[in-house]
Amino acid sequence: MQIKNYDELISHGFSDGRKIVLDLIEHGIKSADPYYAVKRSVSIEDGILRIHSFEIDLRKYRNIYVLGAGKASFPLAKALEEILGERITEGIVVVREKKEELKRIEVIEASHPIPDERSYKAALRVAEIAKKANNGDLIIFTITGGSSALLSLPPPEIPFEDKRELHRILLSCGANIKEINAVRKHISMIKGGRLALMAHPADVINLTVSDVTGDPLDYITGPTVPDSSTIDDALRVLDKYGLWKAIPESVRRYFREIDESKESPKEKDFPKLPKTFIIVRCDEAIRGAAERCRELGISHEVIQEALEGESREDALRMAELIRERIEKVTRPHVILAYGENVVKLSSSHGTGGPNQEFALWTLLNSPEDERLVICSVDTDGSDGGTDAAGAIVDFSTLRFREEIEVALNNHNCYEILKKAGDLVFTGETGTNVNDLKVVYIG
Repeated sequence: MQIKNYDELISHGFSDGRKIVLDLIEHGIKSADPYYAVKRSVSIEDGILRIHSFEIDLRKYRNIYVLGAGKASFPLAKALEEILGERITEGIVVVREKKEELKRIEVIEASHPIPDERSYKAALRVAEIAKKANNGDLIIFTITGGSSALLSLPPPEIPFEDKRELHRILLSCGANIKEINAVRKHISMIKGGRLALMAHPADVINLTVSDVTGDPLDYITGPTVPDSSTIDDALRVLDKYGLWKAIPESVRRYFREIDESKESPKEKDFPKLPKTFIIVRCDEAIRGAAERCRELGISHEVIQEALEGESREDALRMAELIRERIEKVTRPHVILAYGENVVKLSSSHGTGGPNQEFALWTLLNSPEDERLVICSVDTDGSDGGTDAAGAIVDFSTLRFREEIEVALNNHNCYEILKKAGDLVFTGETGTNVNDLKVVYIG
């Protein structure tokens, strides 16, 4: 079972409802498993590699390299190694936590969500292999969400510690992932398609997992595809969130003096374009949860528009929907939603995450109903950089109402949810698609 503290979570509150919600969460996460997705999508026969309907003859290559980084990159690399075996010449995959070794691909640990010295060294190692690949070589990249921290290679003008501080500022300013990456891709030696250009003239294939709504390739596997964002986009983000005074002096100077020579590579800059395959799409978890509802015969609805605003704002909208449904639907009924909420942090804040805040804000603003359960989790297993995936809450959580209100105002939800026994722990799941939100009206 993916949920590590299942018994604790069903030991209080509306236990039957919690069991159903956690079952849906479990099936949602499992349906987004990249390892099995590769096994379903990729095969080899007589030297011909097939990815979906695409075919490529591996017999024409002298060397095959596998390079990856990200929260869902290891299972992609593991499955590839099992399929390709000794055809792999060399490989590196960079992860947050090494759980096992591979035979042909080196597994390296680095830091996420804030890069560290290991992230810098890992980026140098990956870049080294990309640069040595030549005509007659193939590189298969498994870059997924999280690679921005796990592979960090700033330009020479930026001290590494300043790059780390920029990550901290961007992650706490309330910007969405597309805005954050527009900045990060313009202050990197490998992001924004630059890693793929390093690999030229080798052939490049990308296998990836999407954690961004709409599955835009340059935000999912940014180092290895042409970039659609521009310098102007990056500058607009700094303006929009008032970050010019907050960012380190070296970063401020870099962006003040930036010119077109430092623009990220566009499609016209690629002598040949990588072939990219999304192995798991951003909404895979919600589709898995919906399928489980059908199996269980539970009435359900899927909110089609991804929730990408601040946790509090989207929670208020969810609470209003719950209010409407409680009065009208035949019970039991499930509401499913997905997306990537953000939280704008003050200079002094506690510990928590967007999913923890979403669950609590939704609960506080919904009608009090003993048969209502709300759960919101980050599918990679870490909400807001904590060791919790998210939270599951119901009427029993409200015994801490006053403490919850204080915690929300201080962005310090982790401790009160821990006290309530309502944090959901999965550990690293090996996948990284959009957050999954489940509301159960029993």
